[in-house]
Order: sequence, then structure tokens, then C-alpha cells
Amino acid sequence: MQNVTVDRPNLELSRVVREAYEGLSWNKARELCTSGRVKVNGQAVTDPATRVQPGDEVSFDRGAPRQRRGTLAPERIVHADGDVVVVEKPAGIMSVPFEDEKDTLIDITRAA
Repeated sequence: MQNVTVDRPNLELSRVVREAYEGLSWNKARELCTSGRVKVNGQAVTDPATRVQPGDEVSFDRGAPRQRRGTLAPERIVHADGDVVVVEKPAGIMSVPFEDEKDTLIDITRAA
């Protein structure tokens, strides 16, 4: 776990994370935020564009488990038959697996 005290005003959270890890790409810094591995003043913040202020304590752990987004409520299934399923899904949840560390519709329906 790494802790940083912000010393400049209006910095994006992803920038604070990127500056703390030398050589970290912007994409990886954003992914650390969106995966729930970054906290500001003890609270998980998943929006990498969140502005932090001087004195804010930012902590993050690249090895921490990802924060899961929750389950898909049964009423989100709009239509289902033998050939197709239509689901009203939350933004940011992929329908099919693409990357190992991304939540998918399959993951959240299994947890239900």
C-alpha cells in the first residue's frame, strides 16, 4: 500500500496515482481508480477524474483485490428466449469477457 498527501490544488486523482508510480501509464493509473483500489481520505473513489485538494490523503495498492460492482437485479432482464437475451445493464459492465480484470454481465449474474 502506498500513501500520498496531495500538495497541489485541483489535481486529477489519476494524475496523483501516476506520479506516485514511476513509469505507470495513464491507462493503468485510471484502471487502478476504476477498480476500487484507490482511496481518498479513507473512502474508495472510482472516478479517475475526481479532483483532489492539498491535504487530501490518497492511498492505493496495486495488489489489492478489485472492487466488485454488485449483482444484476432480475428485473433488468427485458427479454429472454432460446436465442437471445436483452438486458438493461449498467454502464461500464461489458456483455462478454474481454479482459481478465473487467466485470462482465456473466460475472454479476453468477453472483445473483
